[in-house]
Amino acid sequence: MAGKIRSVSLKILRFLIAFFLMYLILKRIDFDPIIQHIKTINYFWLVISFLLALLLIYFNALRWKILLRTHSVDAGIWKLYRIYLIGFFFNNFLPSSIGLDTVRTVYMKEHGLKEVASSVLVERFIGITALFFYSFIGAVIIGYMKMGMKLVLYASLLLIIMIIIFIMSFNKKFLIKFKPLVLKIKYKNIGKEIITFYNLFFEFANNKKKMFLAFVISMLMQTTIIAINIVIAKMYSIQMNYIFFFVYIPIISVLSMVPISINALGVREGSYVYFFSRIGIAKEISLLFSLTYLAITAITSLIGGIMFPFEKSSKR
Repeated sequence: MAGKIRSVSLKILRFLIAFFLMYLILKRIDFDPIIQHIKTINYFWLVISFLLALLLIYFNALRWKILLRTHSVDAGIWKLYRIYLIGFFFNNFLPSSIGLDTVRTVYMKEHGLKEVASSVLVERFIGITALFFYSFIGAVIIGYMKMGMKLVLYASLLLIIMIIIFIMSFNKKFLIKFKPLVLKIKYKNIGKEIITFYNLFFEFANNKKKMFLAFVISMLMQTTIIAINIVIAKMYSIQMNYIFFFVYIPIISVLSMVPISINALGVREGSYVYFFSRIGIAKEISLLFSLTYLAITAITSLIGGIMFPFEKSSKR
């Protein structure tokens, strides 16, 4: 009972945080420029944006399929695609990527809960590493253009930290060193469960080809997200230097993963306004970028809402 109350309280808190953040943003916004840009929308680019959103989900499913094969789970790409669509639908109501990861684990747990959960976690790991790598490349380009060497230093530091964490996570010596401490956790055999779960990680470390392919697909996914934002700029005939998308969008993606609000609402919009206003883009236009991207992904995810009643899971 106490657990349910805590869960409901957290959901209410995240709704309140999302509402508060959006209130802080919207009260400073002049809606006239936003309305004017919406009136001039280019429908050709609007269609392209939805096609790119569907392509992005395909890349997600393909990356997961590759990682699942490490545990000899041979799921069809179309099945994984449907699961991703359903997961993205529930993401609209849950904190950041929690809804997506939960849905994926539930639908595939018949193949082994630990195996599926470890593939989801490793996938997140690779995705975040790709985000930092992409940010690093973009920051170097901007630094080369003499637009801010500090950004290069910050991005380099984050990338190095991420690489160190990645290497440590797949280092067997690291596990051996801390294994006795972890096994001391006797409550409900949590210590043994952690070790078992961690051992599954090493199966990924021994499949470097699959790990590399997953990383490449993660880079393609980031390119697709950036392409959607560029298409949004074209949709509203907004003139700007597209190179900044290659730096700021990965950073915004990382910030949007922080589970403090529902579907990163407010966090994402605030990040768009903050970063793009630094390069002279009006806060109204920056907000329009974010809300349009949110609308595109939300509308696309409705396909998952339609599929949900007909998709069988191991839970039902």
